[in-house]
Amino acid sequence: MILDKEQLSQVQQALNDNFSTLLDLYFTNSKIQVDEIRTWQSNAESPAVMIAAHTLKSSSANLGLHQLASQCSLIESACNQNQEHNIPELISALHPLYEESLSALKSVAT
Repeated sequence: MILDKEQLSQVQQALNDNFSTLLDLYFTNSKIQVDEIRTWQSNAESPAVMIAAHTLKSSSANLGLHQLASQCSLIESACNQNQEHNIPELISALHPLYEESLSALKSVAT
């Protein structure tokens, strides 16, 4: 399941009128974070990518995007453990999952 609709509904109920602002922030900031993750080239860049992956993981999990959060967790761990050989594959799997997650979120939130 790409989106936990029940969790998203709980967030929407808790935030009421501020929910649309949260979504706008998520759409804007998540793109920045994905772009940051996709710039990874070497181990020297792992800390910035790790931070972006951690941030995207947390915000995605809060909105019920658990698969996306899980992929970000894998990237964060690979960066943290200096598993440079795993990072390109993990990042390449992120983009389609991110796009699918955004589509699911937009279809429910509009």
